[in-house]
Amino acid sequence: MSAGGEPRQRDNSWARDLLARAQPPLAEVVVDDNFLEELLKTEELRKAFVEETPMQKFKRKLSSISDSSLTLIMQRTLDLASLQQQLKARCTKTMRRKLRRLVRVAKLSGHFWAFNAQQREELLSDANVYVFETPQGEPEELPERPAAGHPRPGPVGPAAVRRRSKQAPRQEKTSSQLSRDLDADIWTASWGTRRMKPWSLLRWATQHSCQPEWLQLLFSKVEKGHCYYSSQPLSASRLVAELQARCTLQDFYSRLPLLASPSTPYDLGDVADVAVHIVEDIKMPKGDVLTDGFAEISLKLARKLNLVSGEQVRQGVYDAYQFRGLVRDAATGDALIVKGMFVVIETDEDVMYIRKSCEKIRFKPSAEFSSFSQELDVVQSTAAPQGQPKLNAQLCAALGMRACLLPTRAARLSAMADLRDFCRSRRADTADAMEAESWGFARGPPEHSPGIAMTALGTPASRPVSSNPTRNFIPQHRVKLTYVAHIEDPTPLEHLHTTVDLPQPWSLPELGTKEALLRGGRRFLAAARRQQKKPQLRLRGVGGACFALPDLWGKLEEPQQCHIIREGRCITGPVAVWRNPVMLPSDIEIWESVPLPDDATLVPNNCIICSCKGMGVLALAGGDYDGDVVFFSSDRDLLEFVANAPDGLHHRSWQSGLRGGR
Repeated sequence: MSAGGEPRQRDNSWARDLLARAQPPLAEVVVDDNFLEELLKTEELRKAFVEETPMQKFKRKLSSISDSSLTLIMQRTLDLASLQQQLKARCTKTMRRKLRRLVRVAKLSGHFWAFNAQQREELLSDANVYVFETPQGEPEELPERPAAGHPRPGPVGPAAVRRRSKQAPRQEKTSSQLSRDLDADIWTASWGTRRMKPWSLLRWATQHSCQPEWLQLLFSKVEKGHCYYSSQPLSASRLVAELQARCTLQDFYSRLPLLASPSTPYDLGDVADVAVHIVEDIKMPKGDVLTDGFAEISLKLARKLNLVSGEQVRQGVYDAYQFRGLVRDAATGDALIVKGMFVVIETDEDVMYIRKSCEKIRFKPSAEFSSFSQELDVVQSTAAPQGQPKLNAQLCAALGMRACLLPTRAARLSAMADLRDFCRSRRADTADAMEAESWGFARGPPEHSPGIAMTALGTPASRPVSSNPTRNFIPQHRVKLTYVAHIEDPTPLEHLHTTVDLPQPWSLPELGTKEALLRGGRRFLAAARRQQKKPQLRLRGVGGACFALPDLWGKLEEPQQCHIIREGRCITGPVAVWRNPVMLPSDIEIWESVPLPDDATLVPNNCIICSCKGMGVLALAGGDYDGDVVFFSSDRDLLEFVANAPDGLHHRSWQSGLRGGR
């Protein structure tokens, strides 16, 4: 990035000159009729030799069309000639990019509406596209299914309704507790927070074997604009009917999204004598709950439900799970809807211990509902790491507020200068990383972080040895292709799979292909535009994002101590920790990650285990342990800045602001 914020232009003419000076041919390939006949027997390869029809081209492009572009196509409001005329006029780069996108969409719209009605329906039959009449106000009554002869609304406001995806829906809908109880799919759409929500939707295609013809609004998340639709009303759910009769309207409506969370069900009724115990939370003297959202499941029960494998037990590293559930309190017999994060404990009973803070709804089941089956719904696991920490605007603002809390003017000016230097250096690191990713350059060895140690847990899993080593690629213009009718002695396929040492520069693994040379600049500029729109700068040292858990073994003696386990390795040393959103200078702290205790035989992977001697994750922007993710970084400059700047917790004016805010 340049000093003025503009992306540095990358001239790839040197790559074209390099290609022009190459000495063709480097390799020669001769094919005959037998080779071509065998080639055409493969379905995927045969498609490459057959020209696509306009219908096939549009269907292929439909998979990458966003919801907004698809809506523009359906509304048929784009004027291609006018857009092309505007593109020829002088305009800013941002406007030019916008016009080019609209021109592409206008061309697709012209192709789409050139098809007849039957072809249009065939194209969109599997795209989960629904249409609706633009709502003019709130309905007085719940919508009813339209009659068979009822006229369908025109495409005045089409919507790609989907299950939790920002792209037009090309994915299978996932299951949830409410959808299983309704015995019908639940669809979601995000309309934003300012527009009127449609209360019913009609399928675009008149005939379809899977998609329901009509969807009605079940409920919505007002603060986010998410709406949930289904072909069945809420009254068709036994659980919803029970909640309406036993709970207050506020509790019932606020907890409905929990039932619609995409999840994988585990029926506890299949395991005899499962006991669910509600236990009290660990609290601070002032009443702060230190185990909010935390639960435990016995190893015996986890093995029966296939949540933990025998290999994970032998390795001593397993995956923790975020869950929802409908369970029965073993002490009172009450039905509970719970939410949280559970870990595995070593006990020989089929038991779960759920903290009271996990309890979201408690009710006495009626006689008809008393025989309900306990169900555990797993939302996600800690199997995959949650990304890398970045220096974004929120984190930079929190650091700036820390600098402003310094007592003297000279100290504040010095801290702000250090912060600017810190941001500039990380911006340069980010630009170098963008270059390496764009052109495929080989990265150097990982940076060593003083004071940070990583210890592998268990034994490394055996990996299959690849029989197909990395090949050195040959640019296509240096291959001479010849056709003959018949080859007497064809080359064996095994020989074609072997690697060949090539002369420079094409044997460089960081260059790989001609495509990397010619398109690297384009990729770099696209990455630079993303950084300009939403800066996400790289931090140095060891870092990651882990799910937060409270102290499992009770061995953390200091408030600022923790255990960090990432990708099967225990990380020890000082780290800066925070969670999104970072709002206050006190939302970023320095913790000391210490080695695991000797009796830690089962360790959750990709987790940060916080001390219960202090606030733990609760001190980081009001987090809890029901699935919150904590970022950590060993960046030395970041650690030094946080250590030398106050957090404001002991500042009187800041404390008064905290009492009136969070």
